Amino acid sequence: MTINRGEKLILTVMPKKGTQVGKIFKRASDINATLQFSLFQPFYEGTAIRIAVALHPVRDYSLLKMLNSREFRNNKMRLCMPLGYTMRGSVL
Repeated sequence: MTINRGEKLILTVMPKKGTQVGKIFKRASDINATLQFSLFQPFYEGTAIRIAVALHPVRDYSLLKMLNSREFRNNKMRLCMPLGYTMRGSVL
């Protein structure tokens, strides 16, 4: 499954039995250097393994976008502070 988030793709990895999944995470920087992506970041989402990939620098992470996000506006905390974005583009 591939999810396109503008300039970034999120790929779902389904490794074959016996695959050493930890090596994907350990060697992410080497893989990125070889492929010359601006972003190659493996992450877990529940039990699923995903990889965020971008060919060009991702430019859509602005503070204004976070402050105007639904997640930030609908937060019930007394002091709400946006920390950044998840790999899926959701506000933390």
